[in-house]
Amino acid sequence: MFIRNKTRDKDTWAKLHKLDKEKEARSRAVVAESTDDDSETEQTPRRKSKGKEKKSNLPVWERNEKFKRYLSQDKSSDEDSDGSLDIKDVDKTPHANLKRKRGDSKKPRSRSRSITPPPQVPLHQLQNARNIVRKALGVSHTTSTPELDDDFRLDETQNRLDPELAAYARKHASKQHAYPRGSSSGPEDKVTVRVRWQPHPKELTGKQTITEFRLDKNDDFSALFDAVAEEAEILPDSVVMTLRGNRFFPSVTPEALNIWDQAEFVACDKTTYDYLRKESRFASQQPPSNKPTSSSNTWKQAHVESDDDDDEIVVLGSDGEPSNAGDESSDVELISENEALNTSTAAPASSLTPDQDDGPTFKLVLRSGKTQNDITLTVRPTTKCGAIVKAFLKKAGFADKDEYAGFLQDAASSGAAPKPKKKPRKNARGAATVASDQKIPTLCVDGDKVGNDTEIGDQDLEDGDMIEVVGL
Repeated sequence: MFIRNKTRDKDTWAKLHKLDKEKEARSRAVVAESTDDDSETEQTPRRKSKGKEKKSNLPVWERNEKFKRYLSQDKSSDEDSDGSLDIKDVDKTPHANLKRKRGDSKKPRSRSRSITPPPQVPLHQLQNARNIVRKALGVSHTTSTPELDDDFRLDETQNRLDPELAAYARKHASKQHAYPRGSSSGPEDKVTVRVRWQPHPKELTGKQTITEFRLDKNDDFSALFDAVAEEAEILPDSVVMTLRGNRFFPSVTPEALNIWDQAEFVACDKTTYDYLRKESRFASQQPPSNKPTSSSNTWKQAHVESDDDDDEIVVLGSDGEPSNAGDESSDVELISENEALNTSTAAPASSLTPDQDDGPTFKLVLRSGKTQNDITLTVRPTTKCGAIVKAFLKKAGFADKDEYAGFLQDAASSGAAPKPKKKPRKNARGAATVASDQKIPTLCVDGDKVGNDTEIGDQDLEDGDMIEVVGL
């Protein structure tokens, strides 16, 4: 049963209908905006359909409009990989203010360019420049003689040493306290060393300087190497020292080199030492010059009592020319100690004449238990070892001894025709005694004796190698 409202007329109902329509229109607009926002951010779960969805073969970026992009057709060489991307709808993304547009930048990214380093400056050029600066500034490079004596003090570490090392430390400490620093006692334990600095031949302003040092006989030369390196302004490892043409190292002591009073060393750097050795080896392989022999050139001759008149060997002077010997000893040249020390700065004179030079020569340093100094010989690879031993005996002064007369006579008779010998003694016992006293010296290379009839070139030796003479 309905009750009719008679208070409202037709106009009133028209106004009410109009208000309802406006209210419904506003609600529809609000619902439309909310559905758009939800579709972009988060979708409400929907009821799953029972039917199977059809799978599309298209990729995601082609099925979804959010992933659509305009890709460049070809990648140009002038632009980088990021310059060909163009992102659309940047403002619609949630983080639009944090993204940058890459399509506008056409400049390539700057990359670091590597520069080839310059070549290393040679050491002699650096030394030459230093000397020029010192000369321009007027600085005199003088250093005082360093004190090479260091005190050996025992501390708490002695208790942690081995018994042998602890005993050696106590012995060394007692020796140091026996002769305190500054006292005049014990002068025989000191040796005087004069070091001559050899500059590089290509260094224009290089000068030879001589410095004198004093050190103990029992100390090694490590402190001396450090002092010379400090004076030359180079590293201690780059210092090379030689004594009579033989190189020695910082771990050696004066007693090992048989230095009891004084000695003179030649010091240089490794670059100069290698350069001088290379020049000396190159000069030893050069053919001799054909300059005429002057009348002022003199040489010494050491004769041996034998049956051959040609049995002699020439000892060259500082500027002398070689002579021609008749036997195999002409292949051997004797060089004195001073010449052996300076062989690196001047080319040695060859012992061969131009018509006899048939191959390269090289130097050998001979040492024995009966000689105090080493003897340097220049030989050819075809020289017999017996001729080298014979030349060694002549230079050492053993040629006039009776115990080597048989060896020298056999070496002389091997290269010449035999001549009548003296009559033997009638006493058989005396002849047996003389024969038993004869000695046959030989060369010893790496602990192995070499026959006197063997050529020295078969022993695989190099220039400057040291061999021993045994059997003396």
